[in-house]
Amino acid sequence: MGYVTQEHFQVASRHFASYFKGKSKKVSIDDDVCKYLEVGSDGNETILFLHGLGSNKSMWRSQMQGYCDFGYRRIAVDIPGACLEHSFESRKHSLNELGRWLDKIFDALNLENVHLVAHSTMTLLASYYAATRQDKIISASLISVPDIWSSSAMLPGGAIDNFRKAIDFKTVDDAIDFFNMMFLDPPTIPKALHRLSFNQHKQHMDLFLRIIDEFTESAPLVMSHTRKVKCPLLIINGVHDPYSSDSFVNSLHWHFPAAQVVTFSKSGHVPMLEQPVEVVGLHNEFIRHGCVRNIKGSQNYIHSSYSAG
Repeated sequence: MGYVTQEHFQVASRHFASYFKGKSKKVSIDDDVCKYLEVGSDGNETILFLHGLGSNKSMWRSQMQGYCDFGYRRIAVDIPGACLEHSFESRKHSLNELGRWLDKIFDALNLENVHLVAHSTMTLLASYYAATRQDKIISASLISVPDIWSSSAMLPGGAIDNFRKAIDFKTVDDAIDFFNMMFLDPPTIPKALHRLSFNQHKQHMDLFLRIIDEFTESAPLVMSHTRKVKCPLLIINGVHDPYSSDSFVNSLHWHFPAAQVVTFSKSGHVPMLEQPVEVVGLHNEFIRHGCVRNIKGSQNYIHSSYSAG
């Protein structure tokens, strides 16, 4: 089921260190409690991390440790609906509602503007938010943008239908297969941890499937807003990502004319976990300069395209 690479060791080391450096906090939003992680000092520029569907704030723990020398405040939040243990009680998990929820996060955490980082399906929320709240976003970085924008994605046999089937685990082995599919070289995880995750997943499955439907119903709204994203934009995808074909990644400049698109050669759906040093290094340069320079010729990533001025 994979082996321990140097990259896996670095992720594990950073993840372990994060429990000593990062603070787990809570804030009240509409009489609900939102949990978040925070590293760094208030008053510095802020990087706000958004996890994908079925994940939580902890997926960013290791990456959040990679900015210590540059003085950024880093915040990762549990997103209602995307986080299995936190959802809206009486509202749909649509782009509009999640956007309003992010507005309240900004107010509650005293954020004026941020460098926004999002993974997988929440790259749609980040794109929509950057387009509709331009004054709040200094830069945006989209990691593993999934191909769920086309009309065929909503149909039987399309990307969303396939995703729903893939996460409807019947056994622990199904969960392990899905986990391994996210990586080019999956790390070795004890089966007991997979079983724990599987049991938690099954408890929330019915609600999660409904949330997926609510979110994807509003996904086409992003299509009319992508060209309105004016901030510096970095897109990172893995060449082995099962949810993003080469043709889709190459088409992203139609949606985001000014984006810099970088494809990581040794990654699947989670490049920040498979190539953590490279991802953090590129992102550090990007948020300092508004672009990533001098990456041609590296075996770790492919400089797909860059049309920004």
